[in-house]
Amino acid sequence: MSLEKFNKAVALHTLNELEQAKMLAFYNQTKGIAEFTREDLKRWFIEVGKSPNLSRLLTNLRKSKSFIRGSTPDKYRLHGATLDHLKAKFPSIGAKDKIDECVGELIPLEYYRGLRREYIKKIADQANWAYEAAAYDAAAVMMRRLLEILLIHSYKEKKIDGKIKNTDGHYIELDKIIGQVVNEPDINLSKGVFKSLNKCKDIGNLSAHDLVKTCEKDEIDDVKIQYRQVIKHLLDILNFSH
Repeated sequence: MSLEKFNKAVALHTLNELEQAKMLAFYNQTKGIAEFTREDLKRWFIEVGKSPNLSRLLTNLRKSKSFIRGSTPDKYRLHGATLDHLKAKFPSIGAKDKIDECVGELIPLEYYRGLRREYIKKIADQANWAYEAAAYDAAAVMMRRLLEILLIHSYKEKKIDGKIKNTDGHYIELDKIIGQVVNEPDINLSKGVFKSLNKCKDIGNLSAHDLVKTCEKDEIDDVKIQYRQVIKHLLDILNFSH
């Protein structure tokens, strides 16, 4: 289950901070994260758009019978009885949506799962899921779309997006953006990625529009490493986790 669906399923906004912490710990436990730190807790709250009083929350958490100490002094975990109770009360929480089954073979999950821009996460998830399902044309199209969106956002973040607009105010084509971005010091992409970015763009174009051409796995694998590097670099510029 996605975090957005979980949030709605448990009516997280109606709960107090301690109960919210308990539910977020439960959700992440279903994702394989059994223990958590103060920083994990802070990040989880940020992901659902909340800013708790962490000092107060941790004081209450330590007093609560729902939590116990983890494997190290700075870690906490749900009490076994609490975990069993929540599993029985919310049996669907651990169920996976199809889109959540991706493991990050194309774009590592840690690059984007903590972002607050849901549409970015969905596009990256779809690229991963398609690649892992051997739907390489679909993966190529989503790779191209993610690249274009992040490049445009990067120009906007640096307040230089006028450089990639036509006189009518619309953004120029992706190949022209790629041609400019490798020489844009404010974005600072390595010129060595130029060939791979163009190839990624071309693969996406062919997958979307060619009448007979279909994308093969090795075509994506040829650009996968540098594509990852560019996506990570652009996400770092944008800092969408805040």
